[in-house]
Formats: sequence, C-alpha cells, structure tokens
Amino acid sequence: MTNFNHYEEISYKRGYRIDKNGHAFNPKGEEVKGKLKNGYLFFALRNAEQKRIDVRFSRLQAYQKYGDKLYQAGIVVRHLNNNKLDNSWDNIAIGTEHDNRMDNPPEDRLKYAINASLKANKYDKEFVDEIRQRHIEGWTYNKIREHYGLPKSTISYIINHDYKIHKISSVR
Repeated sequence: MTNFNHYEEISYKRGYRIDKNGHAFNPKGEEVKGKLKNGYLFFALRNAEQKRIDVRFSRLQAYQKYGDKLYQAGIVVRHLNNNKLDNSWDNIAIGTEHDNRMDNPPEDRLKYAINASLKANKYDKEFVDEIRQRHIEGWTYNKIREHYGLPKSTISYIINHDYKIHKISSVR
C-alpha cells in the first residue's frame, strides 16, 4: 500500500492554489513560476519540521478537484492530453495506472510495449532457467536478488511469466 505524503493538502491549507489555467499562486495571490523536475512543474515549501517539500502543480490541481480521493490506493494523477506542463483544470484527472497509460496515443503505447518487452527479455534461456531452478530449490527473492544483483520486479517477471519475445505487428 502506498504511503502518501499529503504535500498537496499541506500546501492547500497554507493557501496555495492552482487556477483553472494551471498557474500556481502563493497565499498572497502572487504567481509562483515553479521549476521543472522529471518533466513536471513544482514549487517548494518547508513543512512543520522545516524540511523542504516539493509540490507538483498537477497534484495540487487534482487535490483541489478531487480532494482526498487523490490519496486512495492505486490512484494516480493523469494529464489527459499527455502534456505534463498543462496543469489546467480540464486536463487533470485521476485514475488508475492503466487509465494513465491509455491516455497515450496508440503509437506511443506500442513503442512503450516494445521497449518494455525488449528490456524484460534481455536474459538468455540458460540464465532464466537458472533463476527458476534456484527458486524451486527454495531461494527467496531476496537471496536471488543479492546473489545475481537483480531487482525483485525482474526476478518476479522471470519466475512468473512466459519469458519470450513476442512480435507486435499492429495496434488495435
């Protein structure tokens, strides 16, 4: 279960707002320009312990629009037009990770799927068989991770999926 930091709630209670056009304003009504981080606009505040917190424009807009629904398990903020810099009211929604992926154009989804498939299938059959055998012998994911230096997600994929490269011919 995700542990949400509630930075949006903190900033909202302090008087920060995002207008319908996606612009941020401080409690004095002055526009906050924001900075870019991982492709998203954010502004920084200090929390009660004087620790810096980064508040994404998009998440504050979503909090203003949906309230505490933003913090439900499995919920993410979506940019409906796929533009992370467009934090306008009409462009921000909440939904599942699947909903978020489906906001992408079909040709982009195909590129992401092919890229993920190539990354997921980068190990040869002998290596995959070795990992599976270790698991059958009782090795835990942690032991496999420590021995081979693989992330748990990769170990899980190797153990639980048909490990083949599938050709993707078209987008439906």
